[in-house]
Amino acid sequence: MAFMTSCGTVTKSSVFRPDDIRLNVGMEDLEYLGETEVSVSYSVYLGFISVTDKVNGEDYSYMDKKIIRIESPAGNDMRGKIKKAAYKVVEEYPEATYFMTVYTKTEVDRLFLGREVTKTAKIRAYKFKN
Repeated sequence: MAFMTSCGTVTKSSVFRPDDIRLNVGMEDLEYLGETEVSVSYSVYLGFISVTDKVNGEDYSYMDKKIIRIESPAGNDMRGKIKKAAYKVVEEYPEATYFMTVYTKTEVDRLFLGREVTKTAKIRAYKFKN
């Protein structure tokens, strides 16, 4: 019966970087550029078949998709089909660095075996002051 042992040293390494970085930005640090309203209209049939009809008041084409996602620190993120319409605010205010969703509104018209839905959102655009 043979036993083998080895001697070794244990080294600990330290990471010299912060785990939490915080950037305090207030409204006084931002310049208001303007606001715009975006909308999407779609129909839902049998509860699961969804067809997008209009985006920002124009007929929607599946061949020409423009989708962005705007996240808000307030928690009212633009999710679902309304993100198909959010590109409008980026096109209107390309110099903006911060977007805030002011409100979202959903209107539903019930149909036989389906429904027509219109979602509207108002988005404000800001940029950092120099």
